[in-house]
Amino acid sequence: MKKVGICLMLVLGSFVFAQKSQTSDVIHHYIALKDALVGDNAVKATAIAKNMEKNLATYQGKELNASQLNSLQKATAAIAQSKDIATQRKNFYTISDNVAEMAKKTTTHSTTYYVQYCPMAKGQWLSKEKEIKNPYYGKSMLSCGSVKSEIK
Repeated sequence: MKKVGICLMLVLGSFVFAQKSQTSDVIHHYIALKDALVGDNAVKATAIAKNMEKNLATYQGKELNASQLNSLQKATAAIAQSKDIATQRKNFYTISDNVAEMAKKTTTHSTTYYVQYCPMAKGQWLSKEKEIKNPYYGKSMLSCGSVKSEIK
């Protein structure tokens, strides 16, 4: 009986680890996507969104409900299919809101994430740095925004 209990704990532990790993992968792709938009690089944003799209297709985490996950997948697909930076930025709003929600519900992070907000774009995003680098306006208004909170 002890062996069954230990095996069950190992299986459940590996399942939880896999979910956290998937969430970390999504956040990693999100940060790379944000950085591409900061740099006004639509081609790079498309490539990153395609990778993120593959990751989301197998996502089994519990941080988002089905509607949120569907919304995140649709917005990511829209960026993956577009080479227009304005279209990509429009869809980034939805991605940012859902990934921020995902990050808030994840129990442990090896990194502090800063929730930043641009009043001009009326949008938030996550960053690993406190320094503002605005993905909604890129180089034209790079430092527009402020840190609203931290996720640890």
